[in-house]
Amino acid sequence: MVTSGASEAADLALTALVNSGDEVLIPAPGYPLYPAILSKLGADARPYRLDPEQGWEPSLADVRSLINKRTRALVLINPNNPTGSVTTNRTTYALLKLAAEHKLPVISDEVYRDLCFQEAPTSASVLAGATTTSVITLESLSKTHMVPGWRVGWMRFTNPDRMPDVVKAINKLASGRLCSPTPAQYAVRPALEGSKEFLGTFIEEMRKRRDYATGRVKAIAGLSSDKPAAAFYLMIKVDELGGKTDERFVLNLLEKTRVLVVHGSGFGMDPFEGYFRLVYLANEEILERTFDALEKLMRKGVLVGS
Repeated sequence: MVTSGASEAADLALTALVNSGDEVLIPAPGYPLYPAILSKLGADARPYRLDPEQGWEPSLADVRSLINKRTRALVLINPNNPTGSVTTNRTTYALLKLAAEHKLPVISDEVYRDLCFQEAPTSASVLAGATTTSVITLESLSKTHMVPGWRVGWMRFTNPDRMPDVVKAINKLASGRLCSPTPAQYAVRPALEGSKEFLGTFIEEMRKRRDYATGRVKAIAGLSSDKPAAAFYLMIKVDELGGKTDERFVLNLLEKTRVLVVHGSGFGMDPFEGYFRLVYLANEEILERTFDALEKLMRKGVLVGS
């Protein structure tokens, strides 16, 4: 089903799946759209932790412990926003089997799967072929083809015969839309079947910016980060917040440098863990000015001490 971006696909799927008081398992950190949709629907987001000490890999035991009679679905975001991490195929397959065991449909957000600096993860829709898991895969042209304003996304159903009521409900909801992004849909086929040469160029440019950004973080005392495997996001950890929250750190940074980043708790993390997300899409000149300002203030202890 073609949708107005992958965001509308997420909205349609969750609206079809949950009622007020239901629960959906979502990754933390993860994309804030999911808890926002669930809040609108009166449902609860139950976060499962992505462990930074394990390359932001989720724990099967943690996910299992959160499943109860109110759980209606499991959300996977792979590659992940905001960490840029990639969940291994082995872990994804284990999560799909766990979902099948509890008859839970899986919403697999894969909009960054073609923007990897290493081998891309196998789509959950493919891995689910060896299971009985019902999977709704969300994809989009917004990031891979750099056309977010076109609002071209879609969802694919794997094992739909195991969730006929869900598919029927999604179709019913979609039929009630005022309109769909019809003209832009003509771009989908040539985008998917045409040359991907531009994408390789884009990924290499992002790789250079990633390497520059992670190198600068490594050189700044009090900051650390992993090297992301996909997308264009960097989760940076402040070693010492001085008893303040990550949001206070981010606001101090904005006030003193006009550099805007997003606090980790905005993605479901503990506000005292000290993480913030930086987008390294900007050119190297802007990144250089950004890190110069950040390094100067960290050296003086201004950001933490404010």
